[in-house]
Amino acid sequence: MTRRSRLQTVETASCINAGNYVVQHVLELRDEEISSKVFSQLEKQYLTLAYKKGGSHVVEKCIESSNIGMISVVNVLLADEKSLVQLAKDPFGNYVIQKALKSTKENGEETRHQALVRVLMRHASFLLHSKPGKHVILSIKSLNPDYQTVLNSLSS
Repeated sequence: MTRRSRLQTVETASCINAGNYVVQHVLELRDEEISSKVFSQLEKQYLTLAYKKGGSHVVEKCIESSNIGMISVVNVLLADEKSLVQLAKDPFGNYVIQKALKSTKENGEETRHQALVRVLMRHASFLLHSKPGKHVILSIKSLNPDYQTVLNSLSS
């Protein structure tokens, strides 16, 4: 099997129901070498995967499986503000955003966490018009008590 076909296999597996479970299981093994290869192969697909039910689970697993995976996903999210905001309103993608917010906060990646929060808060009034977006804003609120007052004024 060539490197290109392995890449296509991981990408394809991440998109199909049974395959996404395989990729998640591989990431749960927490083998840094293997996980790093998975991250590098999926990096260009994180946004596409996050819009699909099974794919969003794979991206969430990338975030929680290691600091390298978390940084890989968050850097992709931060590279495209429009996609980040759209993903926050998506029925599956919002879970990826919430996982990224929680993991960056819990793992001391405060700079990345605040970068996510700043982008999302700039679009809070837009996000509050959808149920998934509201969940993201509530996640920010629970992780960042300083935003409590600002968010209360937006939702009233």
